[in-house]
Order: sequence, then C-alpha cells, then structure tokens
Amino acid sequence: MKMKKINKKICLLLAMVLIAGLVAFTGCGPEDKPNDGDLGSLKYVAYYEEGYRLITVYDGNLAAEARLLIVPEGKTSPDDIPSDIIKLQLPLENLVVSSAPIMSLVNAIGCVDKVSMTTTDTSTWYIDEVNAALENKSMVKVGSYKAPDYETIISKNPPFTVWSTMLKGVPEVVEQLETLNINYIFDESTNE
Repeated sequence: MKMKKINKKICLLLAMVLIAGLVAFTGCGPEDKPNDGDLGSLKYVAYYEEGYRLITVYDGNLAAEARLLIVPEGKTSPDDIPSDIIKLQLPLENLVVSSAPIMSLVNAIGCVDKVSMTTTDTSTWYIDEVNAALENKSMVKVGSYKAPDYETIISKNPPFTVWSTMLKGVPEVVEQLETLNINYIFDESTNE
C-alpha cells in the first residue's frame, strides 16, 4: 500500500512540474497564443489503459519540450514508443533534481528520499530534509548546473533529471546531457 502512495506522489510531483510551467506562462498574455483546445483544456497528461500516462511538458513558447511515458509498476514499456519519448518506470527513484522549486515540491510530498543527486550543496539549501540527506550521504552533490559531474551521474544511472531553465543558458551542458543519453526536463516555473 505504501508503494502505491509513493507512486501516486511521484506522479503528483510530475504533474506539479507541469502545472508550475502552466502557471508560469498561461497568465502571460494568453490572448496572444492560439487556443488549440490542448493547453486551454489542460491536456498535459493523457491517460491510457492499465495506468500508463503520457505527459507532455511545454516550454515558455508553448512548444512541446519533452514527452514522458509513465510505465506503471510491474508493467513493461511498449516496444513501439517513439525514441523522443522518455520512458519512466515506476517506482521512480535515484533522481537528479537541480531546481530549488522542484526540490521544494518533492519535499512537500515527502519524497526527498527518491532524489539521490543535486547540484546544490548544504550551504545554500534552506530545506532541512535536503541538508540532512546531503549530510548522511543518501543524496550527493554532483557539481553545479553549469558544470555537472557527468561521471557520477552516469555511474548512478538516474532514470530522470530535472534542471532549472537557467541550464538553457549553458548550451554545452544541455548538449552533453543529450550526448550521454541522460533524460532531462526543464523546470519552467523558474521563468515566473
């Protein structure tokens, strides 16, 4: 029963990431954007049989930035999924979070233990649970967002990473994440 609650919390976290992006951009002149019925009706998550979900993350220009297929625990990913879709097998664990707003949400739903890496050290975290995780080594610092420790990230093989949109200002890091096949999305809430 506890695993179902954790899985629901992880799905809630992903939904919060999407909602944060939505909040950041839907109030910024929606009359300038055509309403194709998709964003206006909040169809960020498509639900499929047996608990599969397809989440689309939009950037500040309302362009699809990432698509995530959530594969329920005990199920397998379909073979015919396009290569641009990130497949995330539940339960999600061993995540990289390089975004204070997202880490705040992770903490709020009690899932800091699902994050094993961050790019911020204890001197700047204001979240006690994150500082405790860094101090007891259940979470490690993996460089900075401008210069992540790729070797450690790859060795821990995270299924998913979340980065602040500040990373967009460091295109060589984005390029390296893609070259190394490290799944990532941007936390668009930082653009509020």
